[in-house]
Amino acid sequence: MSSRWINMLAFSFLATGSGFCKEMAFSVRDLNLGCRAIDAGGKTVAFVTPQGYVDWLLRSPQEPGERLAAIDKETHLGNVRGLKFNLHLPGFCDQMAGVRVEVPESGDRVVVVGQSASADGRLRGECRAELGIDAATGRYAWQLETKLACAGAAPVVLPSLEYNNVLPARVGGRFLWARQKAFDRTLVSDRDGAVWEFPHQHVMHYGPKIDPLRGAVGAWGGFFGEEFNPVVSVEASTGEPAWAICDAYYDLHCLSRQTQPLTPGTEWAWRYRIHWLDAAQAKPLQEKARRVTVTDEDRKLHRGARLALGFNDFRGPARIDAVDEASAFIPDGKSRFWETSGGPAGNGLLRLVSTQACETVWTVIDSQIPPGSRLKIRGLMRITGKGKLFFRLRPLIFHWQPQPRLEWLPVVASQPLGDTDGKWVEFTLPDFVRTSQDRDTEIKFELVLDGEGTGELAGLDVELE
Repeated sequence: MSSRWINMLAFSFLATGSGFCKEMAFSVRDLNLGCRAIDAGGKTVAFVTPQGYVDWLLRSPQEPGERLAAIDKETHLGNVRGLKFNLHLPGFCDQMAGVRVEVPESGDRVVVVGQSASADGRLRGECRAELGIDAATGRYAWQLETKLACAGAAPVVLPSLEYNNVLPARVGGRFLWARQKAFDRTLVSDRDGAVWEFPHQHVMHYGPKIDPLRGAVGAWGGFFGEEFNPVVSVEASTGEPAWAICDAYYDLHCLSRQTQPLTPGTEWAWRYRIHWLDAAQAKPLQEKARRVTVTDEDRKLHRGARLALGFNDFRGPARIDAVDEASAFIPDGKSRFWETSGGPAGNGLLRLVSTQACETVWTVIDSQIPPGSRLKIRGLMRITGKGKLFFRLRPLIFHWQPQPRLEWLPVVASQPLGDTDGKWVEFTLPDFVRTSQDRDTEIKFELVLDGEGTGELAGLDVELE
């Protein structure tokens, strides 16, 4: 298959569709928590939150669904049910001034308009999002236009800004979500039509790899590896389109590079679509994709003991050049050391060293824990010196009400262990349990040496029921 043919095929999939068809009648109604439900065919297709998020639940009218009676919590990064996108510009205009959801007289689409402002009032934003059924595919699709205006008296310098943020459910979550994960890579295109593949791994941030790519109108980015794959296609843009990928949630940051300041009375705008490609449409794009280059220097910089579900023997590193949902304990060569052998039964080990009467903590990247689950952790430790060694979990959960905040839940920790005279001692943490309503709990995993001494961890069994 020639490269030219693949480019033409990809464009036919990703270019603007033939418009919305008129086979479906939409309706809008109030939900709890100030949210609005968008219904069609007796099912809830999406809902809109007063914080400026759309949670898109169904890909097509044929997909099974339900008519939501209520939600237990508004959408945010850790609590996405379908696919999330923003009605504000994250970090620039994120103070919501109002959200409007309407069905035109034709009934064949829904119009959602979000008004936002910057905290200092110098910027005003608007996102207009239209939901309909794509006449070419028969699937639901969103047509969006985001605008940013200077409302102040002086120019505003914004070399790069984010006009939207897109996140499908079950794409991130990190290693405790590994069994339920959806999508295993992000693909983006550049101005030359090349497609770049970024395998999902949580250890190396892709910023230095993706920043040099140059974009243009017609660029696209999306999540791949499933039967249906969501894609953002840029149809018009003030400034050069660009992308960023979060190494935690893998949310896709829709960016724009600017060469001139935003002056009073002027407006920037971006027009784009969010739509789904099926496996047949995604296949030629995945086959064409170039894997992002990972160097020996990258491996050296990000080399750390792998932490995943199951028994961790600390013999090998997490992968940064392929799909890997694991986290990692990254050594610093000062107080945190990793050896691939030296533990019992030939295991590797982690070593904390401190000459101070304070806590020395070794933390891995947070992981969400699925609702309705029980986490069990045990392992082997030994310590010499005056300090105490233990393993702990620090859970936290995000709340919108009565104001946005993080709530730190009670710490779960093993019993602190004193000098073991060179012997390895087994430890167990109390079980950490989440109910089916605890939808967005995150956990910090920490090995802690409290005081002077040398503490070692050899083997960590992480069991999720």
